[in-house]
Amino acid sequence: MCSSDLRSLSEGDWMSASAVLEAQSQLITTSNDRSYLAYLQARIAYLRGDTALALQKVEEAGRDATIATGLRYRISSFNSHVLALQGADIESARQVHQILQMGALENAADWKRDLWRRLQRANADELENARSTTMDPDWFAWLELSRISRESGYIRSNGLQQWLIENPEHSAANPLPGGLDAILDNAIPVPRVALLLPLSGRLANA
Repeated sequence: MCSSDLRSLSEGDWMSASAVLEAQSQLITTSNDRSYLAYLQARIAYLRGDTALALQKVEEAGRDATIATGLRYRISSFNSHVLALQGADIESARQVHQILQMGALENAADWKRDLWRRLQRANADELENARSTTMDPDWFAWLELSRISRESGYIRSNGLQQWLIENPEHSAANPLPGGLDAILDNAIPVPRVALLLPLSGRLANA
């Protein structure tokens, strides 16, 4: 399928785009074509105002693990956008995480900031549920960092230091998102308490 044939879709003319898709549907022969068709159907559904169908189609588009990386990038990007508009911040952030897992990206820093903003918008219950159910250690580290950032005082500072010890090579580690590096730099040292013991006199033995 040729994306240039669907210029009408980028211009918001979903009716013309639907007609083009219908005409080209018989030419689909590969998994990339099938996923691309579902992706375009998702965009058309979105333009028509049918968000539920758009999410269904975009999920269908990304189901095949063998599709080209560039196509998966477009699918995940669109999916993340629609989920964010629906207020599904954790799922939206997870889509961004999948984008970052695709390899070196020129705009990786922008995606990281976007992922962090979406995590910070999620409520505590959603965040905890995601932490308790994920099997992906890299995604768990993002979720754990977001949880720690919501603490205060020594708990947050110590938590950030421990997170960095456990995840030195994580994509969020250098720099930490959301100004967390500044929090570490300005952390107040934990006070030390001195215990004075007598070395001579009546209490020396005690």
